[in-house]
Amino acid sequence: MQKSDKYGEVKAKKYLSPQEAKKIAEKGFVGLLLAQARLSDKTKSILDEAGIRYYDGLSPERVAEIRGRVKAEEASENGFITLRRRKKHA
Repeated sequence: MQKSDKYGEVKAKKYLSPQEAKKIAEKGFVGLLLAQARLSDKTKSILDEAGIRYYDGLSPERVAEIRGRVKAEEASENGFITLRRRKKHA
């Protein structure tokens, strides 16, 4: 599977175990993991070895926002998702 064929996965959990990380890595098509949980060093190591980028410690609000954007994109014609960081206002 080409890198461009990989998908993102969102986990809204307080803890993501190394065993769960292994299952995600074994899927073979996940290229990005967004997690509400803070990931342990062991979990990060598993994801690193599988070539999965991850962002952890996301707020529940941020996870809900991302899920809403994904759902909206799935309903759109092109089916592509674009994640952009919000600019901080002074």
